[in-house]
Amino acid sequence: MSTLLRRGDGRISFEEFSAAVTTNGYPEPSHSTYWAFLNSARNFSIFEKQELAMILAHFIHESKGFVERREEVDMESYPESYRDAECDVPGQLYYGRGYFKITGCKNYRDISMSLYNDDKLVKEPELLAEDDETAINAGFSFWKTNVHDQPGVQDGQFGVTTNVIKGALECKGPNIPIAKRRFEIYEKVRTAFKLKGKAIEGGCYELSEFLKLASNSKEPKD
Repeated sequence: MSTLLRRGDGRISFEEFSAAVTTNGYPEPSHSTYWAFLNSARNFSIFEKQELAMILAHFIHESKGFVERREEVDMESYPESYRDAECDVPGQLYYGRGYFKITGCKNYRDISMSLYNDDKLVKEPELLAEDDETAINAGFSFWKTNVHDQPGVQDGQFGVTTNVIKGALECKGPNIPIAKRRFEIYEKVRTAFKLKGKAIEGGCYELSEFLKLASNSKEPKD
């Protein structure tokens, strides 16, 4: 049983990693994806298995099981919220790329500085979706900068991580079921990782609000 992480409780075998993906209904990941994940975890000093399970759950959700590295978007459908006149390079689009579907020029710039110590990804954003290693490193970089130190994350509050990543879109209103789906993926990752205890759902939506939405969706329409 091969492992790479040596600190904390972050030892993850390929069998566990693979089961985390396949039990969520996606194809078996490659060994190169597995090693890229573990190497990135080590490089960004994230060693706790519970936190790695949360990261992996978001990777699985955003990339459909390490299958997609690009958001489906073109010039006509490019969201205004992605535009930033102070950062954008003419002719480049900063739509979701990588396994975390990183969006917006400033996020590309921050990740580029973290990975390369320059603005390479601002000038060539397509590089972010070029291969497993870059796509995974970008996700870990975003997590370490924006999610890792948020109150509740180290206590295992999965909803907090969703709130940071997609809170404006998924933690309220009609998209709450998408956030719920993320949590369901996380539960299966925890099982695959053989983590003890119950997954903590809080930090994004109120469960009562989700149940209300689910109930309304089942009501017959006129």
